[in-house]
Amino acid sequence: MHKHIITIIILSSLVSSNVIAREDRINLNIADAYKNLAIKSQLGGVTMYFGDQAYAKPNNEMTVIRTNRKTNAFNKSDKEACEWVFLSALLALKDSALSQGGNAVVNVKSNYDHLEFSSPNQFQCGVGRIIAGVALVGQVVSISPNGKVKSSPSVKKAANTKSCTTQQVLDMKKTGLTEDQIISACG
Repeated sequence: MHKHIITIIILSSLVSSNVIAREDRINLNIADAYKNLAIKSQLGGVTMYFGDQAYAKPNNEMTVIRTNRKTNAFNKSDKEACEWVFLSALLALKDSALSQGGNAVVNVKSNYDHLEFSSPNQFQCGVGRIIAGVALVGQVVSISPNGKVKSSPSVKKAANTKSCTTQQVLDMKKTGLTEDQIISACG
């Protein structure tokens, strides 16, 4: 009888740990993260171009870089933890770009658990009960300042019709966000 009780206790602990364990992959809006965390001011001269976002022809192409960052998600919403670790991953890309003499990272894609996800508007985050993680991959390049993709009147329209100020829209544009991302963030 004693062996049966021990077996039942062991089996129930295994079943309950599987119920408690959590490993989800979620997609979040890049523009929201930029807006919520004021990411632009922290990237200091390195522009990020996500997915198939257009960028000017680079003067110099450098290496493809990867980063995989984790953060404590305990007592945080999934969005809050994921945006925080997204910032950490972007800062790692920035540091790598600067160390190579680059001023932009292009074709930035999520690469969580080695599964690529490419979008100009969203990033992917893995969340569990206590850990959140973001993995990114992109290519470091050098783009001349006068080679930047120009803003169109629809960006100014977004500032006038949505909840963002003109300065916020301009700051988001300087970071390389597309017009769709800016309009989505200001909506």
